Amino acid sequence: MKKLQKIALVVVLALILLFMLVEGYFLKNKSAGVDKEAGVSISQLSNATLPDFIFSSNQPFLLKDGKYTQYGDQGEPGVSIELDSATSTYAYGDLNGDGLADIAAVFDVTTGGTGYFRYLTVFTNDDGMPRYATSTELGDRVKINKISINGGIISADIVTQGPTDPMCCASLPETLKYKLSGNMLVEVNQ
Repeated sequence: MKKLQKIALVVVLALILLFMLVEGYFLKNKSAGVDKEAGVSISQLSNATLPDFIFSSNQPFLLKDGKYTQYGDQGEPGVSIELDSATSTYAYGDLNGDGLADIAAVFDVTTGGTGYFRYLTVFTNDDGMPRYATSTELGDRVKINKISINGGIISADIVTQGPTDPMCCASLPETLKYKLSGNMLVEVNQ
């Protein structure tokens, strides 16, 4: 009888260990920014090529480790673009009706002055690879509380400048909603 209890204990411990290993695997993948249902990940955007959505030139922005910097004539940073990879600043969901999860993410842009412009940028899922679709400016020095996607609608829960706020000190909560229409984000009222 004691031998049977020892075998049962070993089996239970082995099952607990197996469960912990499997759970750890899934937690590791989720924390790395990989969403298996999405098919695309925030980490894929870190080395993406973006068209010039700021100045409308033909010069693409080649991100390296989520950043791009173009220097001016005197060696000073002229344009700086950075992917904001905080979990509250991107979301997965089907935006173009193909049944695949796309990604909406925030990029921060500075152009040499005091402005800190935040852009909502959409990438569609092209066989598991993110393909740039479009961007829209959310504002200068706005705080992003959360980006979410529900039913093909992107919601940007932000804090922006109120009528009497200085640019540095946004205090007005606002929710902006967008729908992808072709290669444009169209603001919707829902």
